[in-house]
Amino acid sequence: AGAVGTSCARCTANTCTPVTNETCAAPLIAYAENFDSSASSLEPATTSTTVGWRVLSSYEGAQVRSGLYSLYFGDPLALTYDDGGQTVSGEVNWMVSVPEGDGWVIEWWQLLSLDLSDVPLPINDVFQVTIIELESSSVTTVFSNKPSYGAYELWSKQTVDLAPFAGKSVAVLFSFTSGDGAYNDGKGIFLDDLRVIRWAPGN
Repeated sequence: AGAVGTSCARCTANTCTPVTNETCAAPLIAYAENFDSSASSLEPATTSTTVGWRVLSSYEGAQVRSGLYSLYFGDPLALTYDDGGQTVSGEVNWMVSVPEGDGWVIEWWQLLSLDLSDVPLPINDVFQVTIIELESSSVTTVFSNKPSYGAYELWSKQTVDLAPFAGKSVAVLFSFTSGDGAYNDGKGIFLDDLRVIRWAPGN
């Protein structure tokens, strides 16, 4: 049981409203991935040292939000996503069965260090998250971030409502493309603390 008077939230299909001065149960967590397990559910099967997605430790230079590991897109040795002036891209997916009922969301933390160009050229780096329904093969883009000039160097939390996918098996696809081979001298992308969660009192 939660503590009386703790601030929490009551969630419906579309919104979460803060609730105070009542018993708040612990959140329900259907899936969680912080990449600190030796059997990460998102780690791509690769031993290559070239640019791509892989689990990386803070000892190897990874930015981490919790624990010692995060999911990284880039070159783990150079800590950049530059590949000799070539366009780079890659994707990794997370297989999830979304529970029935309202209030379920997917949340993740991201740190983007992309396109360090300081000259007026088009910014082509695109990080995108899509959800693919396995039964119907329908694809829904739930997040797309096309950065402006300069790098994002801070952790930020992203949350997506899973109400349209309740009761369905889905693949959550994290993908990136540089669009070109120029100005790919940022560190790349770090993801951490992925969860499918429902914040609701009384459960």
